[in-house]
Order: sequence, then structure tokens, then C-alpha cells
Amino acid sequence: GQTTVPPELDGVVAIAAGEYHSLALKANGTVVAWGDNVYGESNVPAGLDGVTAIAASGHHSLALKSDGTVVAWGDNNFGQSNIPAGLDGVTAIAAGTIHSLALKSDGTVVAWEANNSGQSNVPPGLDGVVEIAAGIGHSLALKANGTVVAWGDNTFSQTTLPPGLDRVVAIVAGPIHSLALKSDGTFVGWGENTFGQASVPAGLVGVTAIAAGMRNSLALKADGTIVNLGTNAYGQLNMPGDNRLSGLTVQGGGLNPAFSPSVTEYTYYIGPSVSSVNITATLADAASAELYVDNKPHPSGTVATVSISGASTVIPVRVEPYLKPPRTYTITV
Repeated sequence: GQTTVPPELDGVVAIAAGEYHSLALKANGTVVAWGDNVYGESNVPAGLDGVTAIAASGHHSLALKSDGTVVAWGDNNFGQSNIPAGLDGVTAIAAGTIHSLALKSDGTVVAWEANNSGQSNVPPGLDGVVEIAAGIGHSLALKANGTVVAWGDNTFSQTTLPPGLDRVVAIVAGPIHSLALKSDGTFVGWGENTFGQASVPAGLVGVTAIAAGMRNSLALKADGTIVNLGTNAYGQLNMPGDNRLSGLTVQGGGLNPAFSPSVTEYTYYIGPSVSSVNITATLADAASAELYVDNKPHPSGTVATVSISGASTVIPVRVEPYLKPPRTYTITV
């Protein structure tokens, strides 16, 4: 049930996902959890409020409160939910599969419990940290100078930083791979790459945020579209939305060629006295895309009247999915 969002959930400002459970932070500082609860990872502690950040991984959950303290619940077989005594002044949290991290206001990092691969051995003298991330057995820290520090398991080279890595503005730890977003809108991947989850497509730019799953990676671009890398064994590359039309008619027929979702250029002939045409465009997926006729938003499957002038007029019909690149059909009248 980890992908079954609770009905009427709204006011959400942040989300986090563990192996089989999900968390949502609401604007009022409370947390909603759903999905697997074998270890109590979906049992949000009673009265928990004032939360400013959440994290989840494996089978445990973390919440950062506005007073700089941390609350944990769920699996504790490795002590990952045992908050160190006196821990305060925390500004960020990260949940590894069986360990946890906290970033303090002085730029230092605290790690606790599971240390089978050294993932909780914070390098001595590490400071100036502005962001943290945690995988199964490795940890990452982004410093204020744009460099990255990694420690813990290196079986798949997930802590072997690419040479010359700098100007980093965000980091993400997948279970056994790592990602870094750079200030120029590119990102770098390293570590386990069996399914291409660490292989960044050549020429990919304009990235503003990154995320990592078990064997896939995501990049959000400035235009609102998403690039997905890695395995599709569970449909994780099947992003919602369709940038095609399922139907397109003008005045009831006569498009040349006949409409096909994969064909984007059409011609429609009219007499010299006609001053407008009626276009009906229908989205293939109306729930996950917006429709624009003649550069104006228009409801799918309804008639749009477009004025015609001159010897010919080109009318664009644009489909804009929320997560995928747009597609424009044109009708030359």
C-alpha cells in the first residue's frame, strides 16, 4: 500500500519514501504515513507536531522538529531509531537503510548505530557541511565549498568520488550508488551501475533536482519534465502522462492526412468566405496533461473556435504532460 495515497491528503510540503512505506509532511507540522507497518514504520508517534523535515529508508522513519530535535520510529534492529542522547541543534536528517544521520547547525554530522560498513564513522574533523545523504552502507556529506565527502561501504565504488568533483549544490545516496547535482545544471553519478542508474545521458542539462531509488535515478529539469534512468522491473520508469492526442477533428472532418496520434502536421482546406474553424482535440491522458489550442488553455474533448485570416493560418495544438516533454500538433488552414 505504499503507493496508495490516503484520500483527501492535502497541504503537503515534503515527502519521503522507505522500502515499503511512505511519509508526507503537512504545512501544519504533522506527518502522515502509509504502507507497510511490520516494524511500526507507519505508526507516527502520537502528538508529533512542529515537524520541519522528514526522512525514511528501509523500515524506519525520522522527523526533525522545529526545536532542532529528532524523533524516530520503526525498525530498530540495528539501533537506527535510537536517537543519541542530547542530540539537538539539528538542521537536517537522512535515513540510511540501517543507519541514520543528522546535520547540526555548526556544520558537523552525527551518525548512529549500524556500522557494519563504516557508514556511521563520520570522518574526523568533518565540518562546513550543508547537506547529508545516506544509502544502505554508505554516507555522503556536501560541504559549503561545493565538494563532497563520502564514507562507508565501497563495494560498488559508491564512495569513490569522481575526480575533480566540485561546484556541487545537492547530493543523493541511492542504496548502492550516489548522485551529485552541479551548479551548471548537470549531474554526476557513480557506484553500482548494472542497470544504468549511474549513467547520466550525454548532453543532459537544466537539471534542478535529483533523486535515487534502489536501481533507478531521477532528474527534474527546469522545464518541469523528468528524466528517469535505470531499471524498469517494477514500472519505475513508467512516468504518468502522455504527450499525444487520441483525437483531432476540424469542422467534423477533412484533415489531410487522416488523424493519427503519431502524426503532428496536418492541412485543412476551407473556402475564402470562412472566417473561423471549430477544432476538437482530445487528450490521450487528460488526468496528467494540459491542452492548449492556438496557445490558449482548453478543455480536452470540447470545441475551440479559432479565427482565420489571410491565405493560410497555422493553428498549434499543444499537449503538455506534467512530467514529460510537450508535443505540438499543427493544422495549416
